[in-house]
This record gives sequence, C-alpha cells and structure tokens, in this order.
Amino acid sequence: MKPIISRFFRYISIDTQGDDQASCCPSNENQRLLADLLCEELKEFGVTDVRVDENSFLYAKISSNLDTPVPSVAFLAHLDTNPWVIGEHIHPRIVREYDGGDIILNQRKNLVLSPSRYPELLSHVGEDLIVTDGTTLLGADGKAGITEIMEAVRYVTEHPELKHGDLYIVFTPDEELGYSTDYINLKEIPADFGFTVEGGGLGEINIENFNAATATVTIHGHGIHPGVARNTMKNAVLLAHKFISCFPESEMPENTDSYEGYYHVSDIRGDVSQCIMTYHIRDFSAARYEERKKTSCQNCLISESSLWRRYF
Repeated sequence: MKPIISRFFRYISIDTQGDDQASCCPSNENQRLLADLLCEELKEFGVTDVRVDENSFLYAKISSNLDTPVPSVAFLAHLDTNPWVIGEHIHPRIVREYDGGDIILNQRKNLVLSPSRYPELLSHVGEDLIVTDGTTLLGADGKAGITEIMEAVRYVTEHPELKHGDLYIVFTPDEELGYSTDYINLKEIPADFGFTVEGGGLGEINIENFNAATATVTIHGHGIHPGVARNTMKNAVLLAHKFISCFPESEMPENTDSYEGYYHVSDIRGDVSQCIMTYHIRDFSAARYEERKKTSCQNCLISESSLWRRYF
C-alpha cells in the first residue's frame, strides 16, 4: 500500500463526526485527538512552529528558505466529518483499476455504487478507487485534504532544495457546523494567499463561496386519540408539511444550480405531538441571503433571532 493511502486510512480511522447538537468547539473530542496526532507528525517532519489551541485549531508555519521576500501561502483543511452520516467503524477498501462497471459495496445489504446513478465514476476508469462498505461515509471530506497537505509538508521538509516562501498550515474543527469561522484566529495565518484543500476535480480551483445558515425547527403539536380529536388535535407532522410548502418548489436544491440559492429541509423526524426539522438556506448574494432569512422567519411566525442559531 502506498504511504499516502496508509496515511489517509490512519486519519479516517478516527471518528471526528461533528455533533450538531453540541454547543462547544470541538463538538467531538476526537477532533482534538486528530489535531494532536497531526501536531506530532508535523514535529516529526521537522516543523517546529506548530501548536493546537484550546478549540482544537492546529496552526503551523514553515519559514521561507529564500533570501528575497515572496508572497506567503496558507493551506487549510478541516478535521471533522459530516454530522448527519455515520463516521465510526469505517471499512475502506481499494478498487484496483476500476473497470467502469457497478461497484458492490455491501453484498449483504445490496449496496451498489453504479455509474448509472453516479456518471462521474466513468471519468475514473482505470484508476484505483477507495470506497467504504456503504454503511458509513469515507471521511474524505476533509481528510483527503489533510492527507494531501501532510504529504506536501513531508516532501517540502525532506527536500530543502525546493525553494518556497512562508507556508502556513491550518487544520480546523467543526467546519461542517460553522465553528471554523467562529473561532479561527486569523492573526495566526498572516498569509498573502490561502487555499482550502478539499473536494473537486483534479486541477480545479474554486475562488468563491456562498452564504449559509442552518436552523433546527421544532413544531409542538397536541396528540390525542383520533376518535375524539375534533377541534383538539394539532398534528405536528401536518404542520411541518405546511411549513415546508410555504417555500417555492422552484427554489429547492433539486431544482437549482449555478448561482441560484435555495431552501432545503435535510431531515424531518417526529410524530403528532412533536416534529423536528433541520433546515438550511444558501445563496451567493448577501442581499438575497438576508431576504431568505426574513422569509423563513415570517413562515415560522417567530423572530429572526429565535430561528437561526448558527451561521457559516
């Protein structure tokens, strides 16, 4: 197995799944565990200017080896994984020289990764692919980015003949929850340019981002036996349906692309007595973003400060 793959497998074995119900950073103490591991590995590479702060942000600097000043560059990636998909007990495997057909992830559960559903697979024919058994996420977002940055640092420190300016390395907790921007110390990274290393196609660079907010919407109903429910029952499930139907169908994720913003209910759980939804808005325009927040609160009939508890 190639060293870079062994490194990636080591990182994804640590469950750093974010907890969207937590009110602290990091939301999962395993993110601190991974940050400390990366800190020690950087020291083993010979990086002396490295530390992990109280919120599990890792900051490191590799000083310039040039006699003349050049622009400095920061590389960033995040420690956490998606809070809505299982991130523990990951069982990765390598599909050698992918042939373009279906990949059976889990035969017992009949879980298949197929190009008929994910046509982008066909752009990787002949390559080695890393997949899970289909019961968990892989954790490549953002541990593939961490792996790439760490391998780059290893190469730079082992090849002093490679000339460079000041390089800054930043690994952040809870990017998925928005805490990366809440607690990051920008004074630690006085770089001229910065790149977040994450997903995307080979050679692809994104130079812009959207505005985003997330809220938990809780609807309190009143349950009673259906036989005596007239003028008494308040069905939280039906009220949740009415809430969702207040938003234009044309502005849902499945009906938008490019710079079009959207409203998105990602999950819903509950019964007649109580229903809880996780609700997101996204928009590239700051003005439209603010308008979406106001529209959402009007549909909830509550104040804006009561709905939105996180921004990122």
